[in-house]
Amino acid sequence: MIPGKHNQPETPSEEIKGDRYRRDGSSGESIGPKSVFMSGFDKDEYATVADILTGCGYPDHRIVLCTKSMLTMTLEDALCENPEEDPVPRNALPRTIIISGVPDYSIRNILESYRSTPLSSPIWATTTESNLRMSVRSVLRHLLEEHNRISSNGSTV
Repeated sequence: MIPGKHNQPETPSEEIKGDRYRRDGSSGESIGPKSVFMSGFDKDEYATVADILTGCGYPDHRIVLCTKSMLTMTLEDALCENPEEDPVPRNALPRTIIISGVPDYSIRNILESYRSTPLSSPIWATTTESNLRMSVRSVLRHLLEEHNRISSNGSTV
């Protein structure tokens, strides 16, 4: 672990990329590295999300706060990053949490645990074959557009 960084192993990206969950149609496990990508959060809120993951049985999942250089990377590459730069300021990007490598049945527990905190609600997403290949900027833009479209229709998620 990197000192002072919750859930941040000192593992090269290639090793993380080799450690995947794959959806095979019956297992209900999401695709992608064992990571959670966050934008629109600050470092203090990060620890709360790390505690939620640990409490839900995912202490080994990495939490990746979005940095400026990640915006041009694929989501898959960003999920495998060990960033040394500071995250993008919380008000500069949409508030999102993208969950990767967590079985479908556990996502509800994570959402319910999050709702019990004082943190404001993010846009939630999971990784897919297609969004892992998209740039982080494109994924965030798509999630925000989708969120705004749903919100304007009066629907709730």
